[in-house]
Amino acid sequence: MDWQIKSISREDSATGQPFEIGQTALCLLFRNEEGYLERADLHPESAEDFNPPNPILGKWNRTVKSQVDEEKEAQKRQTATFEELFLSLFEEDTHTEAARAQEDVDLLKQILALQLERKRILKRLSTSPKATELHYIHPKTKAEFTFPRQDLSPEKLIILQEQLLHLC
Repeated sequence: MDWQIKSISREDSATGQPFEIGQTALCLLFRNEEGYLERADLHPESAEDFNPPNPILGKWNRTVKSQVDEEKEAQKRQTATFEELFLSLFEEDTHTEAARAQEDVDLLKQILALQLERKRILKRLSTSPKATELHYIHPKTKAEFTFPRQDLSPEKLIILQEQLLHLC
């Protein structure tokens, strides 16, 4: 199963103002009022006034490129987005410690780690199927990541996949 995160929007999610080629956009991942994952692409100055209905689960920056360039680099950018989002989930100021948000963050960590392991960007250090925690290393930076193993039941994966479709 492979999930994709949509490419950057052509306009600011809060103000509707278009992005210029070369500008940096702040991308935020959060749950909307209905509980579905949603992504907002914002100018850095409008991000200060942006108040999502639920805690921010992840954030990363993207440089706006022309549509031709974006099509050529779509796969490369998707992998970079997964990598940046995964790394951002381990930053302390990225998300709240609320139980629901932490469960969402831990599930995202595991899904993204599996995707990045397939792309050989992360390497799993723990291999025991009974382990309660997963251990990964990011060979490029030598950073190690440990997080709780989540139950990836088919029902949970189907729900997550449906929610991630909003990001495609």
